[in-house]
Amino acid sequence: MSKSAKKKALAEELFADVIASDDKPASSFKQPASSPTVDAARGKPPVLGTVQRLEAENKELSDRMKKKDELHSRQVRQLLDDLETRDRAAAEGSTFELTMPRSGRKVAFSILNISTDLIDVSKSNYRIQTFLDEISISDIHPSIRENGQQRPGIVRPTSDGRFELVDGSRRLFSAKLLSRDFLAMVGDIPNSDIADLSDIENLSKPLSYYEKAMSYREQILQGDYKNWTQLSRSLNISETQIRRYRSLSELDDLFVRILRSPSDMPLTYGDVINDLEKKAKEQVRACAVKLLESRSANSSDNHDYPAVIAALRESSKKQSVSANTLRKPIVYPCADGLQFKHSVSNRGASKLEFQGFSDDQVAGIIDYITRKYSAKS
Repeated sequence: MSKSAKKKALAEELFADVIASDDKPASSFKQPASSPTVDAARGKPPVLGTVQRLEAENKELSDRMKKKDELHSRQVRQLLDDLETRDRAAAEGSTFELTMPRSGRKVAFSILNISTDLIDVSKSNYRIQTFLDEISISDIHPSIRENGQQRPGIVRPTSDGRFELVDGSRRLFSAKLLSRDFLAMVGDIPNSDIADLSDIENLSKPLSYYEKAMSYREQILQGDYKNWTQLSRSLNISETQIRRYRSLSELDDLFVRILRSPSDMPLTYGDVINDLEKKAKEQVRACAVKLLESRSANSSDNHDYPAVIAALRESSKKQSVSANTLRKPIVYPCADGLQFKHSVSNRGASKLEFQGFSDDQVAGIIDYITRKYSAKS
């Protein structure tokens, strides 16, 4: 059969199939395989691959979270505006209602004076209470002493007639120093809103780098993050910054307490202290102890960051001068023109250098030292 005859026969066969299919139900037709081109022609959305599908899901989730965060931020700003209005009109015994930013619940508040002995600071408050003293709150304490507490804190009732402080730990400490009651907004705040309200205090007096570092460390210990690397990626903190935060979190309390306030220290403070201790650890720590004693006595000495660092650096320089004097090499002349030199390394190790000695003479000296100071002798 010729090629033209074969084509004619195939065309007749296909035409016969088309005619025969007119009697078949629509469901019996075989649909063509799906492809992006075919789906587009049919007006259907394209079928995504696994990677494309995951990327689309992540984008959708990210967009939803962004909208939720924006809504939450607006709610927090509204709450702050409401609180500022209440602060200006604060009067003991007054009551009002506020909408919580995260739970959306309306909470009734009363403004009351409460004994400081009945108030416990919330664990959600990252202000380090052990570092509070008259020096660290010197920016607010004189005003509270002279004019009274103008701005109420925020507490919620707990058990046995006690209260949990949510906002105002520095004002609370000032009230304790003055043996006065604490002016507070009292409301049954949901657990989900505690962290947001605790952050209100940090807007007027932001957490120091050190307090942030300790809060990061606590989150890692609690299992919120596996390690510092995961925390830095989750919070979008650079590797350099997270290393410095970690260095701050590992500081000895001694070097934190010698400052007027943790807020005085820069993010590089941990690196500075580590460098100074490498140069002259004993002298630097001795200087820090003296600074702490002076601070504990409420001395008028300056305890801001520049003054503290200047004192610590000066102590390390004195050690360096003393060490260099002690480490000056000493040459010992011997018979027959021989001599050896004794020096001390920066790490305090003694070093002997023999000049003009033969290999046998050096071996004899080593043998003598070995026998003289052997662990078996």
